[in-house]
Amino acid sequence: MQRVEASGVAAPRLIEPMRDQHLNDGAMAHFWCKIYSATPTSCEWFHNNRTLSSSDKYRIANNPTDGDYALMVFNVRPADAGVYKCVVSNPGGEVTCIAHLHIECKYILRCMKLNIIIRETFVEKSANAGHFPYSS
Repeated sequence: MQRVEASGVAAPRLIEPMRDQHLNDGAMAHFWCKIYSATPTSCEWFHNNRTLSSSDKYRIANNPTDGDYALMVFNVRPADAGVYKCVVSNPGGEVTCIAHLHIECKYILRCMKLNIIIRETFVEKSANAGHFPYSS
């Protein structure tokens, strides 16, 4: 049964929820949910409770007529992991849909490789100069 507020308008209703995502570092996340509303809606997207807007990083593609609400997150990084939330409201109320983004981080491995390259370069340059920083 759909709840009807004092305004006489039914609150939006979740038809299909978003799904959690497990992605590799650098991939694109695509969150999508389907929400029905008999009246016009407004929509807000959040990442870890911070409001999102369309940018080079985020693309918001909502189509309230069809009930489709979508968010794309480009080039995901570890900082993009967390809770994504879509809140759709009308005069009758609101519905909230939540999904989690988990990042499989290859970034740490890249940092470790970079650290090894820097260390090898440092040792090689020191050896050429006649200094061995790790010898006694």
